[in-house]
Amino acid sequence: MSPVTNVPPHVTGDIAEGEIGRGQGHSGDIFNERQTWFIDELKAGRFPQRTDIEEKFGCSDRTAKRDLIALRNYGTIEFVALSHPGHYRLKATQLTPHPAPT
Repeated sequence: MSPVTNVPPHVTGDIAEGEIGRGQGHSGDIFNERQTWFIDELKAGRFPQRTDIEEKFGCSDRTAKRDLIALRNYGTIEFVALSHPGHYRLKATQLTPHPAPT
């Protein structure tokens, strides 16, 4: 686990590096702006897709995929492939982001 955040070692990028509350994310959160938006959409009962992230934020498909992989690895969302196309949903038992150390 990361000494800063309790993030599993297999999560890469900003989260694993302890980059909390920096860049496009909200201060104190480990999620960036795109990830926070995706989670909010799921909480609102909508079914956002990777392409929605790309269109809303003007990012590449690789960036959107990395965002979703990080959310899946962190245990926040899961992909349901029972129908075509599949969809994401919040996991029943979610880990909550830890606030940035003061």
